[in-house]
Amino acid sequence: PPPAECRIVGAGGDDARARWAEAACAAMPAVDVRALLPAPIVGAASPLVVLLGARHDSEEAAAEVAAAITALRPEDVGLELCERRFRRLFPFGVEAFQVLPEKTRAAMRAKLPFGKEQLAAALSARAVGARVALCDRDSRITEARVLAHMPTDVLLAGSLAALGAESMAAFVAWLHASWRLRRRCLARAEAEPEMLRIGALPVEVVDALAAEADRLAADHSLTRRDRWTALRGSIEAAAATDAGDGLAWTLEAALHEAVTACVIRERDELLLARLAHLSGQLVVGVVGVAHAAGMAERAADCRPFSDERALLERP
Repeated sequence: PPPAECRIVGAGGDDARARWAEAACAAMPAVDVRALLPAPIVGAASPLVVLLGARHDSEEAAAEVAAAITALRPEDVGLELCERRFRRLFPFGVEAFQVLPEKTRAAMRAKLPFGKEQLAAALSARAVGARVALCDRDSRITEARVLAHMPTDVLLAGSLAALGAESMAAFVAWLHASWRLRRRCLARAEAEPEMLRIGALPVEVVDALAAEADRLAADHSLTRRDRWTALRGSIEAAAATDAGDGLAWTLEAALHEAVTACVIRERDELLLARLAHLSGQLVVGVVGVAHAAGMAERAADCRPFSDERALLERP
């Protein structure tokens, strides 16, 4: 279990909280323990938030989360769940799960691929009389925001690559780029250059081809056919040089950026804001280990939280 002095962690200042969190991490190696006090953000009445970052598939982490909540006895326990995911864990509620035979409960926990620590936290919160708060947004909103964050050509090429059609993914990416570049090359000289919106190819490749398209568009001695013929040669040469390597790297980078922005950072903000606004003096937040460091960093930042409505908006 975590150290006994956890009951008075709020009274000793930042150094005492840091020492307690360090001791708690040593006692619970499967959990990333953080003691946060986001008072500068939400006011002096904000609670002490003990953050437990755990792997969603770890039995050891689930056991340590349960032990921590039992030892801390917080007023509120915030979960990284929305209503939809909570009902998947507890279709008939926490109380109904608790009255099942122990053998049945153990079998259900064993079959659970993810969310083991969330289930353990909800049960432990119920056992110590803590309120349970669902602090995450609906998973479908997150999925929609990830998709909206990526350009259309990235989505299409990435989907084909994920299905094993790498050559088709490259064809689609270069076809889209060629269409955009052709429009730019054949535009009237006085027209404002069109935004390319090409996300599936390396930036340096797109920039070089865009510069070539602009140069050809400004050359009044060339016919439209001559301009397109020259640009098409440059596009084919760039595609042959890339050989799909740049496409693969760019797709991976675009996906990583979308996941980091929409799955991690936005939810760091939302989860911490909701934990900080709970009414208890001591709040335990149970989140995936990928959120712990970002939420701790955000708690140390005195900027006001983002408008929750913006983070809940479905594109």
